Amino acid sequence: MKGSALIAGCVLAGRSVYRFGPGRVLIFGCPLLGVAAYLLYTVGTLDPWLTVSVYALAGLAVGIVAAVPYVMIAMFPPTIRFSGISFSYNLAYAIFGGLTPLFVAWLLRSDRLAPANYVGVLCLLGVAIGVFLVAFDKQGTPSPADLFT
Repeated sequence: MKGSALIAGCVLAGRSVYRFGPGRVLIFGCPLLGVAAYLLYTVGTLDPWLTVSVYALAGLAVGIVAAVPYVMIAMFPPTIRFSGISFSYNLAYAIFGGLTPLFVAWLLRSDRLAPANYVGVLCLLGVAIGVFLVAFDKQGTPSPADLFT
């Protein structure tokens, strides 16, 4: 069920990026993901039927990740887009993909909501990036890539 909700969330977020812009989608979607994560780790443990529903909601909310590739593509000018995205994505994936499980496991020793708190902090970062993108959009700047050209 989460898989189909994740697919629907990715499609919905992707279409929303083209309609409303990545900043607005991040500002709306990241808090939704944060709430879904906290619901999953608190309310979702009370009843098996509730767990399935909250798990599907979390899967739908995780679809916000579909906005990230659009932002990454907009950050790099066409001449270096492929190598710029490849390098930054793989570097971030290697660092955070390797250290996040260790970090969250360490936090779990003192806080049972550590995974939800980690997601919550990243959602706050996503909202801040969304505000940044909306601010650039209002100034008439086509994309944040103009900072580097």
